[in-house]
Amino acid sequence: MTIATQNSPQTRGNAQHGQIVDLIAGRVELQPHWPLKVNCFAQCDPPRTSLQQKEMGVVRDKRSGRTRGVMYTRRQVKQAMKSYRMLFLPYRLQDLLTGPVAAEIDFIFKCKHPSKSEKSFVLWPKVTKPDVDNMGKLFLDSISGYFMEDDARVTCLTVRKWWSTICPGVWLRLKEMQ
Repeated sequence: MTIATQNSPQTRGNAQHGQIVDLIAGRVELQPHWPLKVNCFAQCDPPRTSLQQKEMGVVRDKRSGRTRGVMYTRRQVKQAMKSYRMLFLPYRLQDLLTGPVAAEIDFIFKCKHPSKSEKSFVLWPKVTKPDVDNMGKLFLDSISGYFMEDDARVTCLTVRKWWSTICPGVWLRLKEMQ
């Protein structure tokens, strides 16, 4: 099985990327007994939309003439899903994970104007919208089929969001649970 690594050709040579990964790994305890299958970082400005942002519309049934409500996905959400797919396409696995999967996702947002107290940190928790649960749903739905056939394989999920002064992006780790 091929393992996507953080040192892939798309991200090799980026010192800031390595620093972010080391900072998060130092602050978060990883499960050492589950084998790591995917470990990749995509440098980007994470989309600030979430799957919660759906719209309600009304359509008229052609046969009966009745109207009914329908849910549809907004354009921003579709664009966010497309950007995640494009970012993680280079890391796609040849052999998809088939067992239960533990996923860890870190969204790192660029802080343009940190306060004086925040300037002393390179990485600190983001406590503003969008909510992590909705960001995680959008991300997993977007990359479904790249690492596992369906995001229903994820039985353990950890999602975090951070502010950073150096390198925004999304760091994904997938482990096969045994």
